[in-house]
Amino acid sequence: MTNILIDIFLSIFDFILLSDTKFLSILFLLMILLPILISFIYLNKIKSEKYNELIEVNLNYIKDPGYFGKNFLKIINCTFLDYFKKYDSKIFDKIENLIIEAKLCKQNKKEIIFITNNFYNINKIKSKVNKFKNNECNIIIINKNPIVMDNEMNFEKEYVNYGDLKILKKVNFYSLIVKGNLIIDSEVEINKYLHVEGNIYFNKPSKIGLNIYSSNNIYINSLVSFKRMFANEIKTEIGSNFVFIDQINQEDIDKNKISIIGNLRVEGKIELTPQNKYIIIDGNLVSDSDIKLNGQIWVKGNIFSQKNISISNGVVIGEKGKIKSIIAKKTITIGPNIKIYGYIHSELISNTYLQTTL
Repeated sequence: MTNILIDIFLSIFDFILLSDTKFLSILFLLMILLPILISFIYLNKIKSEKYNELIEVNLNYIKDPGYFGKNFLKIINCTFLDYFKKYDSKIFDKIENLIIEAKLCKQNKKEIIFITNNFYNINKIKSKVNKFKNNECNIIIINKNPIVMDNEMNFEKEYVNYGDLKILKKVNFYSLIVKGNLIIDSEVEINKYLHVEGNIYFNKPSKIGLNIYSSNNIYINSLVSFKRMFANEIKTEIGSNFVFIDQINQEDIDKNKISIIGNLRVEGKIELTPQNKYIIIDGNLVSDSDIKLNGQIWVKGNIFSQKNISISNGVVIGEKGKIKSIIAKKTITIGPNIKIYGYIHSELISNTYLQTTL
């Protein structure tokens, strides 16, 4: 095979030597440009394949956003069934204040658990608990009734509240589960996750290390940091008179709108800032760079960015009753007057930013 190639090369070389100067010049030029042309085609192929690899994601797939809280509640329920199996099945309802040491289901360690009708009753029995000192609590708390927290506290283990919880003083939690509504009227820091089976009202700065879950709605009126957030509806508002695009009469929208039918995929930065117009994207919005949306924009599908996403001042994501996702490889910044139906996920810590502009 090698000899054949050598023979072909020598034949071509002989032909070149017998040709005129003009032909030699053209051939010489082609020989110089050909490697460059091949490299250019190859690089574009790689770039195209990389771009497709980045943006071809299943935006309809999300992990269960309430997994952490649901899983811990299952562990607690299983633990109680095992611990109280010798007693009346309704024993839990009759407990007012009880400290137990029990092995948690599916785990190889014992934990001290305080079950109470009122968390502050722990002050009466804290001498029996060497893991409760001053305002620091290193045991699992199961509070069975609604409560208002008006003391600074640091909970180093899980805290579960059956019923509404209102926080009036600075509190640190390891993880917080609320089977009711949660109203945050003072600074709160949660190391792991927040799981609420009701509404969440963020009225003061809150730092959530990992995950925020609400089985209903989330209303944000302050700075909140997080990585993941889920609710049927997530809303930030500056003033109650703001009207979102999905609440405006369709005839009024049709007079002054820009419609994008289907998915919008862009290689590069996307920045949409409509002035006195409505932008409606019926499908997904996808970019391998930053995405910035500011104004009356309605994305009915999912949003995905390989970098950062920022949304503010009228942006609506998804539709009522149709859960959608906002996914960023880096951060997501949520400004004022936005509405999201569904799930927010970022690899880095994201924030709300409630000023009038981003």
